[in-house]
Amino acid sequence: MEQLFGQRVSDDTIERVVHKVGSVIWQQQERDLSNFFDDRCIPEAKSPPERLYVAADGTTVRESDGWHEVKMGDIYWENDRQERVDCYVGRFDNSTGFGWHLWLQACRCGLREALEVVFLGDGAPWIRNQQRRHFGRATFIIDWYHALEHIWDCGKVLFGEGTEATKKWVKNRESWLWEGQTGKLLKDLQKQYQQHRGRKREELVKLHKYIQDNEQEMRYDVFRAKGYDIGSGSVEGACKHVVGKRLKQSGMIWSRAGSSSTLALRITWLNKKWDELWSEKPLAA
Repeated sequence: MEQLFGQRVSDDTIERVVHKVGSVIWQQQERDLSNFFDDRCIPEAKSPPERLYVAADGTTVRESDGWHEVKMGDIYWENDRQERVDCYVGRFDNSTGFGWHLWLQACRCGLREALEVVFLGDGAPWIRNQQRRHFGRATFIIDWYHALEHIWDCGKVLFGEGTEATKKWVKNRESWLWEGQTGKLLKDLQKQYQQHRGRKREELVKLHKYIQDNEQEMRYDVFRAKGYDIGSGSVEGACKHVVGKRLKQSGMIWSRAGSSSTLALRITWLNKKWDELWSEKPLAA
């Protein structure tokens, strides 16, 4: 601004503009959801995809009173030119509120019209609850790498971190999981935890319960055969790219107004809604 027009814009002015425009975005999102609750009019997608992915995860941002969670969603698909399109949803919100906003945005992206819907997550209770509430017809897939992490955690307790015995134990069970042989894996774990005591037994019992509870969402052989993504790396990447790259730089401590407004503006930019935002003259709102 100073080089082009000879007009210097102070940091305070930039902060006020960010807070003002960011709050306009948040208010519009709340109005959109409130309007849906009033008239139950579900938005339709302009060009619905054949297969729509919805992925959810959480990250944290440091504010003046401590660390707070940002819930992130990445809705993505391939357009007519086989190009990937991503649409992000990010909010400082409880799981119920976030779930409604994620669902509403997914509807705009073709949730109801898509032939297939795939939901990806790490199996956290809040993610599973929102999937069941809003994306019931979706194929729910537990993130492959998260599932594998559980096996590694158990192996380290049994045989020690970094040992060849741990690697061998994990690799055998990884191959069973990859091929969808969860029944074989569960029987193996049951046999082993009967042979151990103490912490080793606790870890084996915990892993057994985790796989048993998520067995239907771990049919990786079936999912791969259908060509589905089995990793939620997209939303984990979104946590870093959307949130971390802008709000978690060294020394950053935010106010809630600053963090939420900056996040709203960043998502607007990444979702390619920037020109649309400014065409509505948000500073005059």
